[in-house]
Amino acid sequence: EGRYAQASVAHLDYLAGLAREALGDMAGAKASFQRAAEPQPGFSPATYYQALALRKLGDEGAARKLLGVLRDHALQQLEAARKPGFATSVPQFVFYEEDPQKPHRVAYTYLLGLALLGLGQLDEAEKAFAEVLTLDINHLGAQEELRKLQNRRG
Repeated sequence: EGRYAQASVAHLDYLAGLAREALGDMAGAKASFQRAAEPQPGFSPATYYQALALRKLGDEGAARKLLGVLRDHALQQLEAARKPGFATSVPQFVFYEEDPQKPHRVAYTYLLGLALLGLGQLDEAEKAFAEVLTLDINHLGAQEELRKLQNRRG
């Protein structure tokens, strides 16, 4: 997700925490989860990993609250994009051959899927990731999450 500068750092810190935890390095795991749990500006996939790290640190309430805020933000952004005139004053949109809202819908539908996944709403998350892939078949994050969900179900 090159668009989200902080996403890869939070993701890597979270994954490093999981790896250290699996190796029995609980102090190292905690340090990695603490880095991943650091607040990030705005909303991005980093927000999802921040919530997962909070959960690993034992703060389920904060994790669920953050995931709920992420879900609500994604829904608000998707609703705003449906309103007539959304972002139509930006001159570069005049030259788009495809729907100018598509990148916006892809990004926020993916964030919605992550939030739903973190909240345990697996069917809804699966639908969101599938929708992302109908908009952008090459979206690696949605491909990966959908694959993991399908593998979980057997």
